[in-house]
Amino acid sequence: MIRLSVRFGANGPFLVMRIDAILPERCIKCNCPTGGQTIRKRVIWADTRGRGPGGPMRYVPFLRVIPAIFSMIGWAADLRTVQAPAVQVGICPRHRFSSLITSCIAYLALPLSLSVWLTGAPQIVMIWAPVIGLICSAVAWSRPRPVKAVHVGIGFVTLAGPGAGFLESLPPRMDRGKVR
Repeated sequence: MIRLSVRFGANGPFLVMRIDAILPERCIKCNCPTGGQTIRKRVIWADTRGRGPGGPMRYVPFLRVIPAIFSMIGWAADLRTVQAPAVQVGICPRHRFSSLITSCIAYLALPLSLSVWLTGAPQIVMIWAPVIGLICSAVAWSRPRPVKAVHVGIGFVTLAGPGAGFLESLPPRMDRGKVR
């Protein structure tokens, strides 16, 4: 019988952990003490296959639609491999607040800027407010979240985004020891 003696560990810039692992009470970003604060992070990952852009058919204007159709069918078939486990990670109040503010901006910037049309503002404001709202929302969505899934296996998840200090304090790799 093979059992894991370590439930989490660093693998280069990634954190490899069992889904039910309890991480040390330190911030995953800056390695500061968290005082027991954790966030439940649902990570989404799909095992998609890489496909080429259609070979020589991509140069023929009317035939390039055929590989696109097959690519969409393949994408739909890959949806059955989507996994979304939830993991608990420690986070300090500063990074929790930063993540909360970024998420609020991402969700609210565009709808609030579109509501300018209802106010009867001058035309220049009605034109530029949605553009600025779209840009703010896009920038907020592109900001990194505390962690994101790189790979999800059976019972394991590989996360990108932990800080260097947190990773240095962990074991260097997943240690698989035989227990009999």
